[in-house]
Amino acid sequence: KLITKQWLGLMWEERAQLKATLYQLTLENHHTVPHFIRNKLVKLVVDIARLDWPHFYPDFFTNILQLIQSPDNTTLGLIFLLTASEELVYPWEDLSVARKDELKRLLLAYMPQVFNILTALLENLIQKQRHRVTATPPPSPTHGQPNASSPVHSGSLLSSMLDNTKSSANCGSGRDLDPESETFCCLSLKALTHLFMWVPITNNITPNLMGAIFRLASISSDTGRDESVRTLAMAAINEILYKNCVPVSCADFVLNLLQQAMTLLQGWLATPQDMDLQDRASCATKVQHISTSFALPEMFGTGKLIKSQNQPSQINTCAHLTMYTLYSYEEKLIEFLRLFVGLHLTRLEDNPCFPMADFADLLLKFTFHGESTEHLVACLEVWDTFLSHLQFKKNVAQWKLYSDVLISLVKQLLGKCQFRTNQAPLEELDDDTLNDDNQTEWQNFLCDCIDIIDKVITIVPDTTYELLYGNWEQVCKVYVGLQHVICTDANTQARQLGVKSEHDIGRMHCYMRDLSSLTQIMGRLSAHQIDDFTHGNVIVPLLLNLANFAFEQQLHRLLVSTPVLTTDFVEVHAQVLAALKSWCHWMVPVERHNLIPGLLSSVVPILTTPGEPAKLCHSAAHLLATITATARPPQIWELEIIRDLYRLVPTLQNLQPEPWSSKTVHRTNGETQAQQPRTPEARSKPHYAANAVTRLAFKHTESITRLSQLSMPEFSSLVACCCAQVGRVARWFRAHGVCEKGTGSHNPMLAGAMAPAEPFESARHFLTTAEMFLTNNFNTYRLVQRAMCNTLLLVWPGVSDQLWDQRHKLLSALLDSLVSDFRRLGANPPPQIPDSQLGPMITNTLRLLGDLVNITQEEGSASRKLLYSVIQGNVHQSLAMFPQYIQCGDVCEAILNFFLTAFSGLTQQLGAPFTEQTSPPLRPILKILSTADSRFGMDPPGVCDSPSPDIKMALFTVLHTILLYRWQHFYRASVLESLSSGAGVSDNVNHREHLAGILQAYGQTLLQADINMFAHNLRSLEQVNGKWKLYQKKLFREELLPQFLTVLLHTLLNKSHSLLGDDIAVAIYNMAAVDFPAFHDAFIPHFLRTTSGLDDNQRTILQRNFKRDTDLPSFTQNILRLMNDMRCYRLCNASLPANSVKL
Repeated sequence: KLITKQWLGLMWEERAQLKATLYQLTLENHHTVPHFIRNKLVKLVVDIARLDWPHFYPDFFTNILQLIQSPDNTTLGLIFLLTASEELVYPWEDLSVARKDELKRLLLAYMPQVFNILTALLENLIQKQRHRVTATPPPSPTHGQPNASSPVHSGSLLSSMLDNTKSSANCGSGRDLDPESETFCCLSLKALTHLFMWVPITNNITPNLMGAIFRLASISSDTGRDESVRTLAMAAINEILYKNCVPVSCADFVLNLLQQAMTLLQGWLATPQDMDLQDRASCATKVQHISTSFALPEMFGTGKLIKSQNQPSQINTCAHLTMYTLYSYEEKLIEFLRLFVGLHLTRLEDNPCFPMADFADLLLKFTFHGESTEHLVACLEVWDTFLSHLQFKKNVAQWKLYSDVLISLVKQLLGKCQFRTNQAPLEELDDDTLNDDNQTEWQNFLCDCIDIIDKVITIVPDTTYELLYGNWEQVCKVYVGLQHVICTDANTQARQLGVKSEHDIGRMHCYMRDLSSLTQIMGRLSAHQIDDFTHGNVIVPLLLNLANFAFEQQLHRLLVSTPVLTTDFVEVHAQVLAALKSWCHWMVPVERHNLIPGLLSSVVPILTTPGEPAKLCHSAAHLLATITATARPPQIWELEIIRDLYRLVPTLQNLQPEPWSSKTVHRTNGETQAQQPRTPEARSKPHYAANAVTRLAFKHTESITRLSQLSMPEFSSLVACCCAQVGRVARWFRAHGVCEKGTGSHNPMLAGAMAPAEPFESARHFLTTAEMFLTNNFNTYRLVQRAMCNTLLLVWPGVSDQLWDQRHKLLSALLDSLVSDFRRLGANPPPQIPDSQLGPMITNTLRLLGDLVNITQEEGSASRKLLYSVIQGNVHQSLAMFPQYIQCGDVCEAILNFFLTAFSGLTQQLGAPFTEQTSPPLRPILKILSTADSRFGMDPPGVCDSPSPDIKMALFTVLHTILLYRWQHFYRASVLESLSSGAGVSDNVNHREHLAGILQAYGQTLLQADINMFAHNLRSLEQVNGKWKLYQKKLFREELLPQFLTVLLHTLLNKSHSLLGDDIAVAIYNMAAVDFPAFHDAFIPHFLRTTSGLDDNQRTILQRNFKRDTDLPSFTQNILRLMNDMRCYRLCNASLPANSVKL
């Protein structure tokens, strides 16, 4: 603390003595003290240099260079170098921007000398290691000759390209380093890795240095370190590849780097992988003599394993460390491939000196070189990027160049994801626990494989299809052949599977798992058969046969010796139905409608038969809903199986959703009843109800047609409601005004309307009904209901007579049966109905009606007119029921969601019958707001005492909509003014108190810790300014602009919303652009004077150094520099003792 906080307050003699003592102590004791003590001493010396170098510590860096070149102090010098790079290039907040730039400039001046010294050090270490290699027997005469099947075999383009790197690779054989040399290499590589993060490539990183690093990348370690030399070497190489912006002059350097990397990768592929750890230990000496034509990395160390074979604990420890370093090195190789393909592929794909086809072949070999699924998944990410690049280029000639490699990729990938060929690793994948994406580990792995195959088929379609179909057809034949091994028990007459042996059951399990996986792949192919149904003509009939076979045989009901087969049969049946769902567009042509009755006969009974597995019923419901929405066979209701389903839908208890889990519904009948709050805090029901109703009302108001249809009295009523809420929030701010540290409590400009408030929890994101409709969150029963309504609401393509009268009759009968319980409730539900039944009855009915409105969104007016004629009574009933259910948040939300959906989808149909010559969308919502205010008063305690984030987000969304689309409510410009001066230029403000209150509420939220609310409102202000020039209005410019600027600058100063730093800087620029001279001459001096923690001299320096640039990039950079320097001064001043000399 004395150095970092109070160094500048010490006398010169004290600083010089302390500096000399620390450096001498480090130099004399670094060999004997523990490493953490040594590193701490080095850190203290570097901290002194961060403040004193070069003026008061001129020999700091020259000492480091001398230490590195001193054999006895090399380790200490390398640690100094690494620490200096870490602490001087990325210093803390106690340095000004000018000092940071100075330190970086000083370090860059020494970099050529540093790299030369490190290059010489590494080359000497490699030379020393090469002398050790000469003590071993030479390899056999034929050892090291290239494999003819290798992508770099003799005569290949890649081989000739890499010839120039063999000599350097020869110098670094697989022989491990001695412990001292390994320590030097590890420290050098760590320092180089950090230097590569910030040192430019140009004229700094030499080919000799890169050659030494690549030679080290081929050397293994036997010292049991957590990080091997070769892993650190690859980390340094990857750090260079992270530099995406490479100058054109460095193109040859990048090419040379990648050439050497290909040599290294080929050597890794030559390493034996199919042996256990003890086998590797026994053959370690053999691996040392693999071909000297390449710098081959070794998979493990030899020394400790061989020397400690009689010590089991040491063997296990070394084995663990060896495998750890092996996997770490493998991860670095994968990282290299990811960086090359993602950042540098476009630089070299057209370079004749770099054969991309051979690289793709090398990538293929590396992908399937390891045995673990983690290795495969990581490599598939690289392939995904590579294939996406090929798809984007759409170069057919280039596609043909990679066709053989891609077909081989699909073949081997199919082998990896099938249980028949890769059972042991696949069985280890978890297929029970769901991740954040609702997928198991196995499902995630399979989806990754399918994604790659899906991309390949767009590049090599025919050959890939033949390969996939051949595999699928093979397992389909096995599945259909199961009918020959089904027998009937003589005693029980139960059907059972005749397969009894454990081996045959295991094989059948593998076949069923593979059939399920391959069927998913065949379903995925449907996306590539939108216009050309050549493959669909083969796939869909086979899928139909499989669906009929599965329904007829009922394999999941057979008696089996192991339950896993039952699960497999259910999975296969469900995947067949899911694949048919993907291919439903194939059945759209009229000539294929004759297949639909047969398909329905194998799907509908699954839904109507009790006891069927839930997964199977859900797949069947999805398929039924897709058939009726996509194929749309005319007059499907004439099928007996559909007529029966119309009748059975209301009674399908096996498909009903799970029991309602919400709290008990409470109706309001003159007096308020108690209800358990959702949050742990003890709140009464009126508080919660006001909170929920206000949130939901504002949430839905903001989505209604951009408020464009409101009459002026109604709009004024809405603004009054919003401003009432703003007043409640502002009163809560003032009542609980606890200023956050550093948000400006010391600044008088922040008093009043922008009084700081307590932070509140982040507001959650709202989903509109339409967005919720698109999610896969429908239960099976809702899907069946939708499917039945599809048959009556959706238009038949190519048919002139749509039979609307017959549709109306059938739809009325169907909905009468589906919503009969809801209709019997009326506006005042009878008291004999238990409260526990009301919740699911209301919410399920309204969700169904909302689904039907969404179904007709893309249809013609005739479909919407038909729907409204049937459900208009339900619309009026739900509005009349609302006051009875204010206190139940779930029912309130269901009613309001239904209102929003109905207003959005049936606007024309609602019309005059629903409203009397007023805007149809807003009147019900205003009635809701009026109901909330009348029941709970103008100041609901639920809002004032604990403002909900949900209410705030919804409220400010409404305010944003008002400002953006009804600006004329506040500024009414005449036509001549608009034409002559631009939109919204007039400063004659109407409803001044409302607009001021809204903008002040915006300012209040900018003082809060909730980053979501901050980002939302800052973006809202910018959009309103972009459209209506808000910042130039007299009201904002004279009364609010200084306050907003102060709040935003203090936000940057305190780094409370660092993620939004760029957005805040742009907003400050737009506000300052109103009057740049006033900003520089008046506001900045005032801001500095009112900011505590600075003295007058520092304020003068800050103002003088602040440049008067008016372009956006320079201005934002100047603002960020000002904030950094202010933080630096305040931090230094706070740490200095009293009466010290300040900066």
